[in-house]
Amino acid sequence: MDFIQIPYMIWRNESNLCAKPKVSLIVTCYNNFKFLELTYYSLVNQSLGREHFEVVVCDDGSNPENSNQIQKLLAQAPFAATYIWQEDRGFRKSEVLNKGIYHSKGEYLVFIDADCILHHKFLEDHLSFAEPKVALAGRRAELTKSISQKLSAQKILDKYLEKITWWLFIYLSFFKDGNGFKTIYFKNDLLFNYFNRKKRGIVGCNFSCYKKDIEEINGFNMKFHSYGGEESDLEYRLRLIGVKVRSLCHRAIQYHIYHAKREQGSKQILNEALLKEVEEKNIPYIDCGLDLLAKK
Repeated sequence: MDFIQIPYMIWRNESNLCAKPKVSLIVTCYNNFKFLELTYYSLVNQSLGREHFEVVVCDDGSNPENSNQIQKLLAQAPFAATYIWQEDRGFRKSEVLNKGIYHSKGEYLVFIDADCILHHKFLEDHLSFAEPKVALAGRRAELTKSISQKLSAQKILDKYLEKITWWLFIYLSFFKDGNGFKTIYFKNDLLFNYFNRKKRGIVGCNFSCYKKDIEEINGFNMKFHSYGGEESDLEYRLRLIGVKVRSLCHRAIQYHIYHAKREQGSKQILNEALLKEVEEKNIPYIDCGLDLLAKK
């Protein structure tokens, strides 16, 4: 596929442009505006000063109704916002992420999905632990269907999930296989370090790294056309250039809104083959990444 020829749309909230933000938060979405709206209000709550971050929403082909709603929401954002939309041609998350990276202005990149509500210190935590040649690997607490259905914009603004942490700890530990523990925020560094002794890999909904590190490997591999594997590929190539992965559990807390699980699809075999190819070649810089956008 000739990626360079595929058009896409980019829109910016001109009233809140941030010339040089420290952080670019890159959010992927597809068609579920209600989830993104909840994520948006958790961004309004962030403790990190709004002059220090921008939000780049990367839309993998939402329909016109959802796309228009997203633009209207971002138009009223109290922070710098960019919206990137590409035509719906099947699952192309890696490609729209590269577009988000390419158009981002921050030197540090944080990645989330649009079905995740963020703790009010989420961005501050990622930035405070940021190091060159280090990728930060956070996790998410899986909410139940009943809790998710009760969420509203006002509850997010009121930090409802943070206020009921201990109830969530008990409830989710019982109903969601220990997910309740992921909602506990450790301010104490000794406790935080103790519970992050285990090595963890990155997950696409909650990780961060310096932009120059991800540019060094040419971004995400745009040959991935099915759910699953694109983050593992990225992590493997980051490690090849000396990037270490540090666990960030119990800081940068994230709450995942309940929804039916996505099927991986028939192209999963191709994804596995792509991963195997990267491992065999042991070459970090892929030939189907950010550089194709630069050539457009």
